[in-house]
Amino acid sequence: MTTATSVFTHATSQSGSSIPPHNHARQPGHRAPVAVARPRGPGSSGVMKRLGGLLLVATALALPLGCIRSTRVEVRRTGETQEVDLARRWHGLTIGPCGFVTGAYANYSIRLNGPGPVFPVEQVELLDEKGKVNESARKGLTGEVRVDSTRRKVTIDLHRGKHPFEINGSYGYREP
Repeated sequence: MTTATSVFTHATSQSGSSIPPHNHARQPGHRAPVAVARPRGPGSSGVMKRLGGLLLVATALALPLGCIRSTRVEVRRTGETQEVDLARRWHGLTIGPCGFVTGAYANYSIRLNGPGPVFPVEQVELLDEKGKVNESARKGLTGEVRVDSTRRKVTIDLHRGKHPFEINGSYGYREP
């Protein structure tokens, strides 16, 4: 029967203590060498990958928000009628539905006839940009418009067939 023997040589440090070699078999009570991780600098691939990933996430979140919409509503009382002016503005921040840094706007004017506060579609007139009644815009509309003067709130709930009118919603308003 043959037994294998290992010969280990130990280097001696300047202080005289014994330093075990790096390439040797594990001995009982002896620890294996531990690898020490070096800190990564700003140019390392791990940091660059992390920054690239964060940039990708930020871009994915910003693109749907590329178009910001604001709405301003005014209500004017003129005798027995009230006029609701709704102005919408879109501002583009990035490449998206509004394009590059751009803007668009749409103005809507509605005349409400009667004492209110609820105006059925028969008492609602849609006005053109010159302030004249646009009869063709009212064809097929159903629903109502509510004006709550105590809360300063206008609620537009109009439909054309099964489709909601493009300015439906509840809006806080100011009086000029």
